[in-house]
Amino acid sequence: MPTGRAMEDAIVEACDAAAKLLDEYAPVEIMCERYAEKARHPGNQEAFTIRARLPWQKQPHTRVMIETSMDESC
Repeated sequence: MPTGRAMEDAIVEACDAAAKLLDEYAPVEIMCERYAEKARHPGNQEAFTIRARLPWQKQPHTRVMIETSMDESC
């Protein structure tokens, strides 16, 4: 499983692919950004926020949180 910058690149690539797939049906804008935890999470957890703007929205309203962890037993 990728970590760090490689994980971020993979998430961005997945968002781009999703937007291209949805484009056949409607123009959907998908944005991704790393979510910064207030305190470091044990197990090297990484978190991302993905937001989508649907055609009838002026700004992104749909939000998805992704959290990955290499070791949750910590």
